[in-house]
Amino acid sequence: MSASLERLPFDIIHNVASQLDVRSFDSLGKAARSLYKHLRNENTAKNAVKKSLPHNRWVQLALSPPQASLRQTLGRINDCQAALQEASPYSACIIAYASSFAYHSSLLCYVTRGNLRILNFNDQRGTEKIFEGNVLVNHLAVSGQEWGVLDLDSFQSLQILGIADDTTVVHCDFGAFGQYVFEIDISDSTPSSSPGAGLHPRVRLCARVRSSNKLFTRHNRHFLVMGSHSATGSQGHNEWLLQVFSLGTAELVNAEPLQLQGFCGSEIGTTACFTIHDSHFYAVANQTSLENEEVDWTSYYQVVKFRLDSHAVLQSPVQYSTTRDA
Repeated sequence: MSASLERLPFDIIHNVASQLDVRSFDSLGKAARSLYKHLRNENTAKNAVKKSLPHNRWVQLALSPPQASLRQTLGRINDCQAALQEASPYSACIIAYASSFAYHSSLLCYVTRGNLRILNFNDQRGTEKIFEGNVLVNHLAVSGQEWGVLDLDSFQSLQILGIADDTTVVHCDFGAFGQYVFEIDISDSTPSSSPGAGLHPRVRLCARVRSSNKLFTRHNRHFLVMGSHSATGSQGHNEWLLQVFSLGTAELVNAEPLQLQGFCGSEIGTTACFTIHDSHFYAVANQTSLENEEVDWTSYYQVVKFRLDSHAVLQSPVQYSTTRDA
């Protein structure tokens, strides 16, 4: 009698499949019709996802009441991973026509008709949170940061700069009244109604923009860094200027902006990138001079790092190099 996986008892298949990662589990189920039937078992799928992806958001949601199908969750994760690897989406649809959008951890934020909309793909997909643009106008008017008649006609544009830790950051242009960055709490635990004073409870920060030249923000639950390519370096070229805000107090951590002196990257996503990790801000550039220069086999990087919860004193960029073997 020839050996075959299809002839194995269910208990053995269950034990083997429970040790597989998501991709191997899904591939094994497609190897034969009988194996596919065996691997539709919810307990088998549960053991596999708990072992290989215990911290995955979809797995955690499927394991919490009311429980969803673990086998369906496993297939969804595998399809998502394959779509990213192959740069080919496994599904596509039109949600809205938006002027600006950002996506992070299954949260989609987009701007349409001057309003901010938030859609959670993990929960309540049929319900959107809507944050109207006039709320930001009212918040700015009540906060007293601008004098004069600030009305809806002053509201020019709204652009999303990023999402992280259940908060989103938006850039608003109020015409003659200037430009502002708002950080908005989009979590379910924060009340949506405005108190009598007019300051909206979801607005954690309202900060005036010094310069919108290559404006960017990076933030976490406790801090926001706003940067622009607007400072003047010692050689007359532009350099990055950073402001660090504490979201607990909505105040600047440093009295004066921080200038990344000697940091050569000037194009975000091409020659420079910025991120926050473990309460530190990182700036990384793949240039070590103002001129673009290609050197065979060797890559050079500049790194600037500082803590967000202290009055930072910036050091000169540290240079690293990596060499490829010929």
